[in-house]
Amino acid sequence: MDQLENRTREELIAELRTCRERVSELEGSRIQDTRRQTDQLHLYRQKFRTLIETTSSGYWELDADEVTVDVNQGLCSLLGYARQEILGKTPFEFVDKDNIRIFEKHAAKTAVELNRSYEITLRKGNGDLLYAHFDSTTLYDQENRISGSFAFVTDITDRVLIEKALRESEIHFRQLFEQAAIGIIVVDNAHNIVDVNQFVLDMLGYSKNEMLAFNAEDILHPDDSKDVPPDWTQSRVLQGEIVDIERRYRTKSGVYLPVRVSMRRMKGVLGKGSYMVMFQDISKYKQAEAEKEKLYQQLVQSQKIEALGTLTGGIAHDFNNILGIILGYTELAQNEAPEGTSGRAFLEEVKNACLRGRDIVSQLRIFTRKETEKRGVIDIGPVIKEGLKMLRSTIPASIEIKDSIPGDLPRVKVNPTQIHQVLVNLCTNAAHAMEATGGLLKVILKREILTESETIFDPEAPPGEYVRLTVSDTGQGIPDKDLKRIFDPYFTTKDLDRGSGLGLSVVQGIIKSHGGGIRVGSVLGQGTVFDIYLPVTAEDLVKQVPEITRKMPTGTERILFVDDEASMVDLNRNRLERLGYKVAGTTDPFQALEWFRNDPHGFDLIITDMTMPGMTGDRLTRDVLRIRPDIPVILCTGHSERVTRETAKDLGAAKYLQKPTDMNELAVSVRYVLDNP
Repeated sequence: MDQLENRTREELIAELRTCRERVSELEGSRIQDTRRQTDQLHLYRQKFRTLIETTSSGYWELDADEVTVDVNQGLCSLLGYARQEILGKTPFEFVDKDNIRIFEKHAAKTAVELNRSYEITLRKGNGDLLYAHFDSTTLYDQENRISGSFAFVTDITDRVLIEKALRESEIHFRQLFEQAAIGIIVVDNAHNIVDVNQFVLDMLGYSKNEMLAFNAEDILHPDDSKDVPPDWTQSRVLQGEIVDIERRYRTKSGVYLPVRVSMRRMKGVLGKGSYMVMFQDISKYKQAEAEKEKLYQQLVQSQKIEALGTLTGGIAHDFNNILGIILGYTELAQNEAPEGTSGRAFLEEVKNACLRGRDIVSQLRIFTRKETEKRGVIDIGPVIKEGLKMLRSTIPASIEIKDSIPGDLPRVKVNPTQIHQVLVNLCTNAAHAMEATGGLLKVILKREILTESETIFDPEAPPGEYVRLTVSDTGQGIPDKDLKRIFDPYFTTKDLDRGSGLGLSVVQGIIKSHGGGIRVGSVLGQGTVFDIYLPVTAEDLVKQVPEITRKMPTGTERILFVDDEASMVDLNRNRLERLGYKVAGTTDPFQALEWFRNDPHGFDLIITDMTMPGMTGDRLTRDVLRIRPDIPVILCTGHSERVTRETAKDLGAAKYLQKPTDMNELAVSVRYVLDNP
């Protein structure tokens, strides 16, 4: 039995056929029946029965009319019928109705084909389907006439169901492959593209035939192909790991599309291994990342500006006091110098420099607090000419200055002092860039109309008519890595004693606050060009009121002066006494309050600083007004986040002065307050 089971299926079928044919020959023999022949016939019949009953396949024998004449137990088990239920019936009664024509076609071949092999579906006794493989052989009698046929039936249901499942799985996979919301490319070991899905075609714009003609490297950005990690095709991918990386693929239109690529090896595909490359369009993600980075940089910039504001606030008070002392004593010295002397003229220049310094501190403070300053409609040409006149004496003689300033430029609405500051900053930077070798500094004013496409460089400068201020140099230029940071507060490439890194950030703040824009270009070794765009206005020119020199107003009233700087107290006592006033001064606000409390009507005016230790000027103002509501108070400040002109008025202060003040402004303010209670 074991030997029979160990035989191959083909060997068994061949032996069975031989036995069956030998039995037929013996049964039909006309030779005299002898005992030897009878024994031989019995032996072959016994061997034939043993073979068909021990094989795992079903045996099905039909006569010439295709009626069943013999079956083995294997066939009964396959069909789920008893032997007697099958004998005497044709196979058509067991064939599934959808397979009748198939069986008829193979049955018709009995007369022309000795051996046939085909698959057919049968209906089992319990109603289930049996997928069967038939190996059929035609039988002939001694006169070579068809006497019937027999077939070996093998159950192939499991194989058919597996193949069916595989086909369905392949269809399902193909649907997923084609309908996937990500791009999928299949490449072989040489990276030739062997399959793509529809998403890839839609994304890149190629036809399928065009894609199948490519190697994956053909559509990869050249810089990305040089940067392919070695572990992609060596260790990680070969081990079946999914590797993610960002790449750029070329579309049919020639544009490179940023994608995130996932690559994995597909074992056994295409016979020698292949790779599935999945990728997603991340252009929107990149755009969002860029926007996020832009917002982050804006936040950083805002924090830097806030830090700059804090720094400015910290030094503004002391710096303005220093400027005030210089300005005050300069004016006193002027009064002592005879008219028409060079000494008086020199002191006038010192005074003007102090006033300019005051304006610059005020502008920087306004810039860092994002406040606005009053502007006027002016012809900008004279402002630039005046600034260049001052700069010529400060820029080395090795640097040539050329300007082009037409007289028919349209008007702009600006703060002249701030524009002067912009010019000084840009020209000073240009001079530093050419300091070692000398060169040419050009300053050009020109009318220009910007279109929408030309304002991309600065979205805050809308399309329209502008006056363009160009400051260019032939210096060393700015490296690309620094060009993006030049407007950052504190960023500088100069030595520590040559610059703080605030100049260009202040320039940017001023121009943006005027609704303008900045464009900068630079080439290493050739120089740098700054283009400043200031919007043109249709408003009328500010009427210039000529300054009238007149005698400063005087008085004899009693004034209480309070400031935490002793030098400021001494200076302003000297100023006010020269104007005829009686002055009591102190650096202690508590002492000042005590003096006033003891003699509320002993003073006609109180002048107090805002920032003082122990008691601020606004608190002192409230306390004295509670004691005597009609006492006029002038509140002075070099810098304060708490008090502005409006809040000082709400406190009840009669006047708000921005330090440092010149003697004329102080005299006029004091007289105005005393004469207008």
